[in-house]
Amino acid sequence: WLPAPRFEATMDRAAAELEATPGPFFLGDKVSLVDIMFLPFVERMAASLPYYKGLRVRGGRWPAFDRWFEALEAGTDAGRGATGPRGG
Repeated sequence: WLPAPRFEATMDRAAAELEATPGPFFLGDKVSLVDIMFLPFVERMAASLPYYKGLRVRGGRWPAFDRWFEALEAGTDAGRGATGPRGG
């Protein structure tokens, strides 16, 4: 486990990468492999860190991650767990 200051510095760097793109995702307006790789880890941290360490990933210091989560939850391919429409 990363000590809190080191974890926060890492999240600051990741949030800066999100803020540097024109869309809510790491590489812009579309979900990429980067988002898919980050999702399970950041989601788990967002759920467990408030309880175990008193750190909030969502609704706190990193608004870029709030936008990222909202975009994923708004029905993106990654949020639905699919790559697009099935059939035809």
